[in-house]
Amino acid sequence: MDCGRGQYSFSGGLCLNCPAGFSSAPGDSECYACSFGEVSISGGQCLQRCIAGQVWSNLFQQCATCPMNTFARSGDSSCTYCPSGKYAPQGSSVCWDNGRIGGKMKMSNPYSDFYLPTWIRAVANALETEIADINVLHTYSGSTYVDFDIRNPDISKIRNDSSQIRRLSGNEKIILLHQWWVTNDPRLADFPYNIENVQLFSKSNKDQNVVELFVPSQPMESLIYHTFGEKNPVRSGFYFDQTTFQLDLTFDPNSGSALTISIGLLVASILLLLF
Repeated sequence: MDCGRGQYSFSGGLCLNCPAGFSSAPGDSECYACSFGEVSISGGQCLQRCIAGQVWSNLFQQCATCPMNTFARSGDSSCTYCPSGKYAPQGSSVCWDNGRIGGKMKMSNPYSDFYLPTWIRAVANALETEIADINVLHTYSGSTYVDFDIRNPDISKIRNDSSQIRRLSGNEKIILLHQWWVTNDPRLADFPYNIENVQLFSKSNKDQNVVELFVPSQPMESLIYHTFGEKNPVRSGFYFDQTTFQLDLTFDPNSGSALTISIGLLVASILLLLF
């Protein structure tokens, strides 16, 4: 009887486990060494030590994160520089075109259950855009990840279209998708996969650094402003970071009743016309 993967036997004899760092195909009579950057337990399969965006360092015996403007796929033995005209954040598995906002979506669904055409169609439907405009660069496991960006619409196809969302640029649409996820917008309620995180990246024209958008560089203190008096009976509180700006107003007309208004404003001013 043939032995299973990770095992071997001599001339159909007793199945033995391959040692750690080695594996085999079903029916093999000997084991083979795992490739560079792979590891295995005794009797197991060879698996990648490092996730996408990292490579194995023999010197430090641990995974090393690829620096800015380089990338690596899971199992790569070294980080690769992005071609001219492209950029990548630290720990990236892809490079995006300069001038495009790069997106990385993480979903909790097993990668084995993920079907890319369904995901593309769902994003296109939510953003009222063409399927061909959803540009997927890479998908990989560890939950399920999709690296993507969104192309600008073909003006000839939307010239007479009344949809405001459909007329947005690709960068505006990917920001809109991110803000819908942040705010639990009902337009993503029927999304076929459970979104855990959406990250956006861009290259600064000023200093050429690659940054993650809508992530504060450091925590910001809350700012509170109060005004009192008969002529201005308003108490105002402001709380904000680089992602959202929230304004809470309480109006007391000294009549025993109070009116409280809470308004949340997204930083991306391009979205204000849509609501």
